[in-house]
Amino acid sequence: MKSRNSYNPLTILSTFLLGPLLLCLSDLNLAQNQPVLAITVHQNSIQEELKQWQQRPVSCQYIAENFNSPKDRGAAELKIICHAFIASGSNPEIILIGVPNHVRSLFLLEVGKADLAAESVWLEEINLNKVWASKAVITHGEFEKAPYTTPSHPLQSTKAENINLSNYQGVAVRTWTHDLYTMTQLSDQVASAVDFDSIYRMLEAGRSDYTFLESHHHGNDFFSNGKTQLVPVEGVYVVLEGTRHMTISKSSKHGVWARKHLNQGINKLAKTGKIREIYEQSGFLHSKKDPKRLLEASY
Repeated sequence: MKSRNSYNPLTILSTFLLGPLLLCLSDLNLAQNQPVLAITVHQNSIQEELKQWQQRPVSCQYIAENFNSPKDRGAAELKIICHAFIASGSNPEIILIGVPNHVRSLFLLEVGKADLAAESVWLEEINLNKVWASKAVITHGEFEKAPYTTPSHPLQSTKAENINLSNYQGVAVRTWTHDLYTMTQLSDQVASAVDFDSIYRMLEAGRSDYTFLESHHHGNDFFSNGKTQLVPVEGVYVVLEGTRHMTISKSSKHGVWARKHLNQGINKLAKTGKIREIYEQSGFLHSKKDPKRLLEASY
């Protein structure tokens, strides 16, 4: 009779040899079950290191680990999406689709040509009959913008603690409802413009004093139309109220899968502070180590 504590050498050897193989097969099976997702990205957010992924798929893990310098919010939100999928225990491959604006992105989601968009949208601007909204990636009180003016404007030489926007006229594109609402809380003097080019002309001509724009890291934190340059008023920022969400296709092949795993991941990232960390990398949110004065209604 064999001892209960005796071991069969063949059993030990097979376990030793087959163990790693079974793990490899498990990883292979996981990879095979991951979909290839089509994700729309604004053309201005597709940096050089991302352009190759418009032609062939790349894993979310690669984006999360190697895309370390998102230059603006759009690029940062692509990285957030990939981190969210990984946090959910998945690692899909993605193909980027460059789009000129959110209207085109929304169309591709509605007809099922794309699975989700790598640019957050205000909740009230999402048609929930046509697309899904993810869990919030930007919650109430988190969306930051800075006042931007021409380099020669008096606000550029005013100390942060002395800035009072009620003395100046703000301007925003007429469809930027959150910007216009925030401006009206800070000043009685607010103008609307047809488009962004009109803002450049109004600020250059002195017909308005400032506009609100997102900070970014392009090497220099300014905007230019080739003729007029807009620079941030240093040391201050404003907060636009509301929540922003990713939009997910209801009709694409992998929309249901993307919605489930993206939401699971966003919930986990929100608890660890990873979402804010990525936004800070892009310059969209200011670092807590670099405190700025929040401009609030003072009249």
